[in-house]
Amino acid sequence: MKASPPVPPRWQVREALAADEPALLALFARAFGSTMPPALWRWKYARPQSRATLVENEAGVVAFYGGVARPVLFMGAPTTAVQIGDVMVDPAWRGVLTRQGPFYRAATGFIERWMGAERRYDFAFGFPSDRACRLGVALRLYEAMDRIQEVEWATAAGEAAAAPRGRALEARDAPLVDRLWRAMARDLGECAVGVRDWAYVRERYVEHPVYRYPTLLVTRRFLPPLGLVVLRDHGEQGAELMDVVGRVAHMPALVQAARRLARQLGRQRLFAWASPAVVRVLAGAQAQVRDTEVVVPTIVWQQPERVRELRDRWWLMSGDVDFR
Repeated sequence: MKASPPVPPRWQVREALAADEPALLALFARAFGSTMPPALWRWKYARPQSRATLVENEAGVVAFYGGVARPVLFMGAPTTAVQIGDVMVDPAWRGVLTRQGPFYRAATGFIERWMGAERRYDFAFGFPSDRACRLGVALRLYEAMDRIQEVEWATAAGEAAAAPRGRALEARDAPLVDRLWRAMARDLGECAVGVRDWAYVRERYVEHPVYRYPTLLVTRRFLPPLGLVVLRDHGEQGAELMDVVGRVAHMPALVQAARRLARQLGRQRLFAWASPAVVRVLAGAQAQVRDTEVVVPTIVWQQPERVRELRDRWWLMSGDVDFR
């Protein structure tokens, strides 16, 4: 009697490809109840350095686990991290939260292909909710390193008027931005910090396919610039401080310049998402600080030593989050 062919597994795990874009955008809409512009999807995942896995069954794609490469300085040494994002599971399969489920299969498929020594990415970080992070911890995939806080400043007219001034960033300022970044990197030698040179600033802010970011080069008469500040205008909700580039000693002045710019935009508050290492430098006595539901984990599956190395060392701001 001829043997029956083996039964294929329920889940098929593979690398996500460009041809999968329509199915993945449809999954995004089902998972999050909103749509992502195709241009923003490609800005993330059509880059040569980006990688992602998906899980599918006979009904189609049911899970996705995306990663965007980020050049990082860790303790002063250059390396490549990966920012995990757009992790999603079809609502019909969210109840399967075990190691047999689509989330676990998508995550471990990504890790096995691209994470760790001698592979594409040295370590990972992301910005899941506390609930999503707890699932990763329960499955022994993640461990939390930091928690994102929200910092808020008022933009009172008198204080804003006295703040340092500047001008809009221009392409000719590329050498200045690179100098500011090098000085910042020296100051943050004990941190894990994403590279913020001109190439990054141009790609992340100047050429973003969806959002427009007011960007100010903070200047001093007859002296080198103090730094760079990047905002996003949220209308009546206020202006968000996305990023700062400059010496740590100059950060309070850069915040003052950002408050002034927010005031010029007609906003009564300036706020930022930031890791505790950033909050300690930026907040000042006039700021209000509150915890958010956003956690910063790292992947510990196959590399548990990463938690000890990275805990409390991340320099992260709103601009490090790919969905803001």
